[in-house]
Amino acid sequence: MPHAPTSALLILLLAVGVWSPGPGPASATAAKSGSVSDPHVGLVERPTADDPLAAWALDRFVTAGLILPDVAIERYDTKEPCGGNTAVAIHGGVRPRVALCVSVGAPDVAVKRALLHELGHVWTDETLSERDRAAFAEHRGCASWADGPWQGRASEHAAEIIAWALMDRELSMITIPDHEPEQLAAGFRVLTGSEPGFRSP
Repeated sequence: MPHAPTSALLILLLAVGVWSPGPGPASATAAKSGSVSDPHVGLVERPTADDPLAAWALDRFVTAGLILPDVAIERYDTKEPCGGNTAVAIHGGVRPRVALCVSVGAPDVAVKRALLHELGHVWTDETLSERDRAAFAEHRGCASWADGPWQGRASEHAAEIIAWALMDRELSMITIPDHEPEQLAAGFRVLTGSEPGFRSP
């Protein structure tokens, strides 16, 4: 979820690594972003080479044709920089950032899901027009894009659907209504203009 940056977040950034993904296919929706440079992955506590999950999450976007801007991923061993949440997308500044606030020993599935969800926020923020957002909100029966209760925000539906579509295992998306696979796949098509390839039989 979007969140204002805090001074603690900036102070705790200890190390920045670089991971360069290879080129991937671009969907019609993703192409609206135009060309972007390779994402940079900033990790706190461990260097990039020792934490493949951030690289994995970015690669899932590349493979799916969902083009992200330069985005920093910062990892913390406390939830304070994330306002008590597991992870948070921070927009504005030089480039968007994702703060991941989970312990180093957290299960991979939890880290992967959190990363895909927050990177989904970055993708929608950078890619979708107001018309796109309104169309998706209407499709999902949401009253607004980012206001109101969490389950009623189209922005959260979008991030959850992207996480579902890009995950490397089946997820039960009971966090949002209308969470049957065919409903989630339909939402992904509205968002991206493409099929959820990782979920195809």
